[in-house]
Amino acid sequence: MRFKVFCLFLAFTIFVFFNLAFGSEGKVPSSAVSDTIPWWSVNAGGNIYSSSTNYKLCGSVGQSVAGAHVGTYNSYAGFWNPWVVTTDVEEEEEEVVLPEDFSISQNYPNPFNPHTVIEYALPEQSHVSIVVYNILGQKVRVLRDEMERAGFKKVVWNGKDDKGFDVASGVYFYRIQATDFVKCKKMLLLK
Repeated sequence: MRFKVFCLFLAFTIFVFFNLAFGSEGKVPSSAVSDTIPWWSVNAGGNIYSSSTNYKLCGSVGQSVAGAHVGTYNSYAGFWNPWVVTTDVEEEEEEVVLPEDFSISQNYPNPFNPHTVIEYALPEQSHVSIVVYNILGQKVRVLRDEMERAGFKKVVWNGKDDKGFDVASGVYFYRIQATDFVKCKKMLLLK
C-alpha cells in the first residue's frame, strides 16, 4: 500500500514538474496580480480545472492538486475528491461608522483603583490632547498628545503621574482638546 502511494506521489510530482516547467498551463500570465495564485487540479494525468485564489478547493481523497505562485512555481500536492467543488470566497467589508461630533465620556469605573478607561470620539482627524490634573489644577499626567484619525477611541489611565509614581487618592480632572473641542470631566481615585 505504501509503495502504491509512493508511486502515485512520484508520478504526480513528475507530472507537476513537467506541467509547470513546460506546459502552457504552468506559465503564470504577466498580467497576474501578486495576490492571485492560479491552481490546477489534475486527475489521472489530465488537467481538468483551473482557477485562482478567488476560489477555494474542497475535497477529500483521490485527486491531486497543483498550484503556481506568481513569479515563482510552488507546487501544492494533496489527494482530493475526484469532484472539484469551488465556492466563492467572499470578503466581508466592515462598514466604518464615524462619530458625528466630538465627545468624551465619563470614565469607568468611577471611582477607580488603580485603572480607569476614558472613551472619546473624533469625527475627523485631529490633534488630540488628553491631560489629567489634580484638584489644585496641576498637571499630573499627559495621556495623549498626538494626531489621531477619526473614530471612537479610548485611553487607560493607571493612576500614575508622568514620572511613573502612584498618585494619592482624591479627585482628579481629565481634559480633552481636539481642534476647537475642549471638555473637562471629574473622576475619583480611591485606594
